[in-house]
Amino acid sequence: MSQDIYNQEYLKRLQLADQQATCLILRSESLLVIRTRLHSFWRFMDLPTEVITEVLCNVTPFELLSLSHTCKFLQEMIMRRTAEYIWLTAERNSATYPSYPWADISKPHFAGLLFMMLCTACGNHTANPLDPFLLVRLCSKCCSTEQVAHVFVSPKLTFI
Repeated sequence: MSQDIYNQEYLKRLQLADQQATCLILRSESLLVIRTRLHSFWRFMDLPTEVITEVLCNVTPFELLSLSHTCKFLQEMIMRRTAEYIWLTAERNSATYPSYPWADISKPHFAGLLFMMLCTACGNHTANPLDPFLLVRLCSKCCSTEQVAHVFVSPKLTFI
């Protein structure tokens, strides 16, 4: 019973904080600037690490990748090597996620290749598809400079 009272008091304090600080008014050289604060995001960041980890285990790899770009705290939490189980559970949450047969690239790197439409060489936006054998996505400009045709490869390197 005391836990319910504690939770109700905590919720009342959070609602009061939202009412008091929904807008931050700043005066800057005769300009009046009003900024709304994102209280719910910072309340999420105040949760214990174990709770955040459980939340991250219930999203898809695309959502994990998007969350890793929101703030440094989540990036460090999602991209570290010990977070591989988060990526494994995220893969199970997505029905259309392709299999991961490669051991030489990390799971976040593989998700970035699948979902981010950026050229691997120059970083520009591209609509070209991912090359599944080379595991790169190249723009039209970089395709001609980065790829080598098979006829130009030395015969000694063909069977390596």
